[in-house]
Amino acid sequence: MTTTSNPDNPEPRLPTIKILFVEDDQIDCLAFNRTVKKLDLPYNYAIASSLTEAKKILSDQTFEIAILDYNLGDGVSSELFAILKSQNCPFIISTGSGDEGTAARLMSEGAYDYLIKDPDRNYLTVLPATVDKALSRKQAEDELELLTRAIQNVKDSIYISEMDGKLLFINDSLRELFGIGVKNVTACAIDILGIPQLTERMKLDPCKGTTCDAEIEITVELPYYQTFYGMLTESIIKNRNKRVRVGIIRNVTTLKRIELELQSSEERNRSVIASLAEGVVFHQADGKIISCNQSAEKILGLTADQIMGKTAIDFDWQTIHEDGSLFPAETHPALITLKTGERQSNVIMGICRKDLLTTWISINSQPLFHPNQEYPYAAVASFGDMTEQYQAQQILKQQAEYQRAITLTDGLTQVANRRRFDEKIQMEWQRLLREKAYLSLILLDIDYFKYYNDCYGHQSGDTCLIQVAQTAAKQLKRPADLFARYGGEEFVVVMPNTNLDGAIMVAESIQKAIRDLCIPHQDSKVSDVVTVSMGITCLIPTADLFVDGLIKMTDDALYQAKQQGRDRYSIAVPQR
Repeated sequence: MTTTSNPDNPEPRLPTIKILFVEDDQIDCLAFNRTVKKLDLPYNYAIASSLTEAKKILSDQTFEIAILDYNLGDGVSSELFAILKSQNCPFIISTGSGDEGTAARLMSEGAYDYLIKDPDRNYLTVLPATVDKALSRKQAEDELELLTRAIQNVKDSIYISEMDGKLLFINDSLRELFGIGVKNVTACAIDILGIPQLTERMKLDPCKGTTCDAEIEITVELPYYQTFYGMLTESIIKNRNKRVRVGIIRNVTTLKRIELELQSSEERNRSVIASLAEGVVFHQADGKIISCNQSAEKILGLTADQIMGKTAIDFDWQTIHEDGSLFPAETHPALITLKTGERQSNVIMGICRKDLLTTWISINSQPLFHPNQEYPYAAVASFGDMTEQYQAQQILKQQAEYQRAITLTDGLTQVANRRRFDEKIQMEWQRLLREKAYLSLILLDIDYFKYYNDCYGHQSGDTCLIQVAQTAAKQLKRPADLFARYGGEEFVVVMPNTNLDGAIMVAESIQKAIRDLCIPHQDSKVSDVVTVSMGITCLIPTADLFVDGLIKMTDDALYQAKQQGRDRYSIAVPQR
């Protein structure tokens, strides 16, 4: 049978998640229905009570995610794996207690997660979080696949290697350019690319920090007496405790040949330039453009008549840097080259026109000198349309930001984790030490949480932790404040520029909000619902006190609150 989510609500909520729930136990099906209604989950779902029914539904419909009971009356749900994979649909396995080994095996066969069923159907309380986690993973995988395709399709050659030169990845452009026939280059030495400058570079550690950019010109002799000129931009990227080299080789062979040929014949160069895929313009000493090729017209969206005779500051558009800040026209690479006589390389610029998408170009400019002259008589600027590459880089940046957010978030409660707290408290301590301003800290602990786990079970305990964390975090109204899980059932609040009265106000708000949740706790010795005890410290950081001291004072105050009977807060008095 098929049921849409929240049938009592005539106004459907967006976005809804389309789910296939495969379960032959009618009680579990009813429990699933009740859970969706009780939690008001945005699920548009279909329920199949057998393997045969599930196959029939999948022949007519597709779903965003599937939840599969492994052992069904007419078979096992692993028979659905191939169908779901072909529909790009992630799936979660539910098994009975004692089937953990089976669940682990099914994870290796493609399941995104698993749920262990219990007689009271408490496993359904963590279903929303499990679904959200699986969908988040699927989204990340889709974005990564899109990014990989984008990297494979860019014209520039890209490699990723270990610091010692062992290759981890090369894109198709690099394979084609250098005729790399090895399918799996992992652990192959970078020497197989045949780039002497790159081989030598692997002997060096160009920087000691987390990132480092370098740009070198490379020359490679290709078969049939062809010479390849490239501009290598290499970055050292630190991912956790590992550093890797990421190199982008831009083919500047055409530009280099132009530079060489300009020395002998400008007329011949004009015919060569006209056929280039890159845009090329010539600026005379006063900055005015005296020549351009058809590619320049196409990339800039202007005719030759609209370009000729103008300088970079005369066009009716706005230019920006990669970070969105204004790119003053007078700092155009060609104008800088004319003023300084120095070459400008790989300068990224966005061209913003009314009612059109921003065009991103990468500009190189080269000075042209007459013999024995100090300043150039002209500059040649070449530029390629890198709009697609820029969009791919933005996807990569978003993926990196997403991965960082994951590393700073507690997996269970979805609030900040201990690592994020450690970064925040150190940063605010140093800032407020300079500003001589207040820093407040609250440590809170769920009262008799061990008894809660013993009474209600660890799954209910996890649900309790999630409710307490999410509710407490909502009491913080300022972006500068941070609520984090400190460990176990302990949480911490960091409030910069907050005096003691403000800290007490937040503590009382958290205390009341958690009481108002009315989470039953029959084994608590202070209340019949879940409560918290808190320690509060407020001080102005000084040079003779450290963060560890602040945390210890707050922890002592928390201990004092527990000694005084719990379900209360205690205030630490800093010793001076």
